[in-house]
Amino acid sequence: MENWSAEFLRQLLAQSPGGIVVGESRENDCPVVYANAAFERQAGQSLEQLRGTDLNSLSGLQVEPLRDAEGRVTHLIGFRQDAAERNKLGDTTITTTISLPVSGLPRWMREDRLSGLCSRAYFEELLRHDWDLALREGRAVTLLMFDIDALGAYNDTFGRAAGDACIRRVAGVVSASFRRRSDVVARWDGGTLCALVFSPDVAATIIFAESVVQRVLEQHIHHPRAAPSRFVSARAAVVSLNPDRGREPLMLPQVGQRALRRARAERNGRVVVASEADFSDH
Repeated sequence: MENWSAEFLRQLLAQSPGGIVVGESRENDCPVVYANAAFERQAGQSLEQLRGTDLNSLSGLQVEPLRDAEGRVTHLIGFRQDAAERNKLGDTTITTTISLPVSGLPRWMREDRLSGLCSRAYFEELLRHDWDLALREGRAVTLLMFDIDALGAYNDTFGRAAGDACIRRVAGVVSASFRRRSDVVARWDGGTLCALVFSPDVAATIIFAESVVQRVLEQHIHHPRAAPSRFVSARAAVVSLNPDRGREPLMLPQVGQRALRRARAERNGRVVVASEADFSDH
């Protein structure tokens, strides 16, 4: 360890799947000076937003002191459980009976490194698994898709790094809304997220999706080119279908993307339900 470079240690902290935050120990407070990507996802805030916050005001941390050669405490380091475990807490609105199989993908391919959610490849694998179960059980498969509005304009205004931080924050909000251990939430592409749920009541699913997009808006992430609120917002699509052997499971996210495009074109309503027209090419 004595030969490890400072850059190696920085990379080690940055790639840790567990949240790590560091604060500078002062007489009256302990302002945050560093947070890794996992902690940003868990907090739903970027390091820029966390910087200067008193580490003692952050909840759910295991805190340890860091001392210099003379034994003086110079910093406090906080550890937080991985977001994938922390956010699975139980939800009374949307339930799911998805039983996650042992994946054929290696562990590092199951997580989307930008958002910390499931990767698209892993989500597709789980979707196929649930499709087969639903086919045998004679039940519907329900997919929710969320899309960040005007993300391209946000990137143009603030830069790609800020856009990535925006995706991470929105992903944290969406992921935290699905609280059961078996919920499946993934990043599909760009600023589009998807969730696989079991919900026999489409009306209740619509209400739930509306509450999620409202939580995104309530983050008040400044977006000067977003109308009318000047804050980052999102739209959602609900796709529900009883599987049959004449269709493929991956048509569900394709239909969801069609519905999202229709929602953006209509510019009214934040949640849409996939229509027959969205299924027309399937």
